[in-house]
Amino acid sequence: MHGTTSAQYPAIASLDVAGAMMDGSQGEWLVDEAVTEAIRFRQAIVRTGRRIAAAGDRPPWFFGVWQPATVTEPDSGVETALADASPALLATDPRCWELEPDAEWHGFPGLSRGQCMLDPIKVTLTCPGVTAAGRSPPWGIPARILTAYLTGRGIVVEKTDTYTTLVLFSMRIT
Repeated sequence: MHGTTSAQYPAIASLDVAGAMMDGSQGEWLVDEAVTEAIRFRQAIVRTGRRIAAAGDRPPWFFGVWQPATVTEPDSGVETALADASPALLATDPRCWELEPDAEWHGFPGLSRGQCMLDPIKVTLTCPGVTAAGRSPPWGIPARILTAYLTGRGIVVEKTDTYTTLVLFSMRIT
């Protein structure tokens, strides 16, 4: 409706609209929905991979998720597979997403406790072909193939690397 020579006005208007959307309980609900959907997706990928491995497919070909395999229940201290952990725990306890020092899954040696954590809504899918430690199995599935498959089904991928694909869960993803 109005024109301007300043590129700032549309950005400011967009921030005003986003701020209004996030104000009050509806904003909390929108964020909770995105986090919950991302957690369900993470768990479904890992559970599917476990079912394929249990069926005896060799070599194991399914995709993984770049995340810790287990989390520790804060009340009991019991270690639980992340795929089987309570979604409520994963959505509310940031300790579930911390990169533990010297854990092999993330490939970052020398981290200090509490130095780094994952954002639960940014899901990195790993394709067979390279490990976090940089080892290469005898074969792999390039991430571009996964990205092309997902794109053909209307799923927007945020980033694609050689053997990883980033899926970003945002508000109203459902």
